[in-house]
Amino acid sequence: MGWQDELNSLDQDLSAGRIQADEYRRRRDELLATASSSSVEVRRVHRKQGPSIANAFTGTGDAKSGDSSADITQRVGIPADPGKASGWQAMQPPPQARVSAEPPDALSQIFPPTQAPMQGSEVFSQDTVVRKKWPRYVIAVVVLALVAGLTWFLAFRPSDSGSSAAPPPSSEPAPAPAPVTDTLSIEKLPNPTDLPLSTSGILSVDQAQVYNMIKPDEASYLVESGTEKILCRAVTSGNLSYVLFAFQVKGEKGGEALAARIVDRNKNLGMTDAGITGLPSGVTALTVVGEKSTLSEAVYGNGRVTVRIVIQQTSPGDRGQLNNAVRRSVDLTSKSIAVK
Repeated sequence: MGWQDELNSLDQDLSAGRIQADEYRRRRDELLATASSSSVEVRRVHRKQGPSIANAFTGTGDAKSGDSSADITQRVGIPADPGKASGWQAMQPPPQARVSAEPPDALSQIFPPTQAPMQGSEVFSQDTVVRKKWPRYVIAVVVLALVAGLTWFLAFRPSDSGSSAAPPPSSEPAPAPAPVTDTLSIEKLPNPTDLPLSTSGILSVDQAQVYNMIKPDEASYLVESGTEKILCRAVTSGNLSYVLFAFQVKGEKGGEALAARIVDRNKNLGMTDAGITGLPSGVTALTVVGEKSTLSEAVYGNGRVTVRIVIQQTSPGDRGQLNNAVRRSVDLTSKSIAVK
């Protein structure tokens, strides 16, 4: 490969980004310097000539004729042009090399350089891209499907008026609303303290008796009063333990009747009037003092609901603290379950 081919290959390496501008200049200078200092071998081939007439008479023409027909190699030096500079400066690179010698810009440092154009046999060395041709019947099916979909959209699309069509009138009468049975929710029982509740749930009469929330005699009159469910929440704060009940019973005045039965039972067990002022007129507050604790209750009924608030204070205790706890609990509960 001649120096011209090497110089062309060097230009392509610079254009493709495989070498830097500094390396390109160094290798180009070396290549041009080598090309300018070397000699060119010129091979001259002479046609074979027959012996001359003079040699034929001298008898020496055979040997000399063989020498004259042989190939002669002569080295010819390249004369320097006095009008131009000597050395590698006399050999100017092609225009492409001069443009490529410029340092790459900032964008070329981020994105990879583009591939140099392919030449000669490089075109045939690339992998041939085989494009799959779709059968004609597949194209026809796709076109028919698109036409059918467009036709359906134009013919059956909904109106753009923004209002939905009214349903057709029905000959059947509208069903009557189902009777409301669950009128009481656990959220209606408040938490009279700032501490997390220890117990909160909805129980049946049997479950409340199993968990020792009520006594057997209480379970008896709760069943007789038609109790459907028992809502219960409990919390302890310091020396005060709160238990709040809400009983949902049958009948429009079942809650008031059940409240009266609870008051009668408590009085039979020795509880007396707590003497707490500021309570609503429909609330009955009773208390009893034991050896280790004092127990106070507040009971009221309204419609199908009976509320029972039980607060126990361990001894020694402050009676004023207990009365304030009862008063606060009744006030919070009556906001969600009113007193009649």
